[in-house]
Amino acid sequence: MAEPTTTSNTPGGAGDAEPVPRTSGPGRWLTSAVATVVGAAAVVHALRMGVGSAAEPGPGLWPLVAGLLLVGSGAVSTLIDVRASDGPAVGINVRVLLGISALVTYILAFRSYGLLLPTPLFLLFWVRVVAGDGWRVAIATAVLGTAGFWLVFAEALQVPLPIGPFGL
Repeated sequence: MAEPTTTSNTPGGAGDAEPVPRTSGPGRWLTSAVATVVGAAAVVHALRMGVGSAAEPGPGLWPLVAGLLLVGSGAVSTLIDVRASDGPAVGINVRVLLGISALVTYILAFRSYGLLLPTPLFLLFWVRVVAGDGWRVAIATAVLGTAGFWLVFAEALQVPLPIGPFGL
């Protein structure tokens, strides 16, 4: 079977074919499998929080929805990555693992420390480190995102959000 090739855009190499590296180890599907496991943990945690009913949703409803979506997309992605033999190389993406770790940390911190302390820290980390944007964009997103979240959920929708130990 011939090795797939790509066209080089380097000067002097226009049109020259270079082999595309492949991976057949666990790096091909590990990131997707981790997402599936994290989603399953979110589902279990959400069920412990209580999902309530359609008339009166509980605090675990949206974490349950997010966890189910993460489980579903992670499982499908894992199956596709495991079955793919000729797809592009997919290694362990450090940014994806950092993002998942940050999200898990944020979920755990949100309940204990409320909205106004972990949310801007999470958004700052997410935009600066995971997305790789600059400091100005990260700080603006952290401040405006937290304020927007507060205005929409706490003020407009009257969702009771955890206050945290500092009254924030």
